[in-house]
Amino acid sequence: MKRGVILAILCLALGEPLRAETAGDQFLQIYKLIEQADILREANQPQPALDRYRQADAALRRLKQSFPGWNDDLVVFRLRHVADQIGPLAKLVENVAKPAITYTEAQWRALQEQLTHVITERNQLEANYQAKLKEALSARPRSLEPGELEKAEKRIGDLDGELKKHRLTGEEVRKQQLAQQETILFLAQQNDQFKQQLAALNDRGELKKLQTENVTLRKQLDDLARQVARFSRLGEVEQELGKVKVTLQTEQQRVESLRKENKKLEDLLIKSP
Repeated sequence: MKRGVILAILCLALGEPLRAETAGDQFLQIYKLIEQADILREANQPQPALDRYRQADAALRRLKQSFPGWNDDLVVFRLRHVADQIGPLAKLVENVAKPAITYTEAQWRALQEQLTHVITERNQLEANYQAKLKEALSARPRSLEPGELEKAEKRIGDLDGELKKHRLTGEEVRKQQLAQQETILFLAQQNDQFKQQLAALNDRGELKKLQTENVTLRKQLDDLARQVARFSRLGEVEQELGKVKVTLQTEQQRVESLRKENKKLEDLLIKSP
């Protein structure tokens, strides 16, 4: 009995027919239906929750048909949410028989207080949301087509990202330019220093001295190069001489061998009668 009273209070507090004329008002009523269904689903009341989800689904489809292009992203989002809830609840209502739930007096009072709190909070949120929505709709230019605001905001975000990217690229180019300018300045300073040193050497007559020393060093280098070339030829001669020595040693060994043979023959002749 008390359970039926609770459900009756919930239905009277939350249930309102869809009598809105504008797209914004109709969406607010649909939002109430979805909120009612969410509350009933969380209270383990699948059948009434399923009924309201189905009502919200039908109302969203009528809204989409009556006002094509009106906040498509928001309408599609709500349609998906409702569809995600209808499927599981339909299976639950069809296949699962819920056992009767009994509550104590204290639990009933707690549930009533919780329900009252939820209704109060819902009404406050609904009032705030409705006020903000009406304010936004009234502030929108009449020439702005539905969905154009979202597209403009997205375009602004994209342009802002591109601007930041170009700013970053420009900063990097600026750093490279500064580094190149520093290098050019450093080389220019070095060039000036070299010119000053050269001028100082010229003024003191040291430049001619360095030039003379340079000529002397070049002559010495040429002499060293000729000596190296001569040493190279000497090395070749030494190699040929080594070959001759080897040949000479071989011939000497052959001569010694012949001497020994001759000696043996002489000894044999002397001993023979």
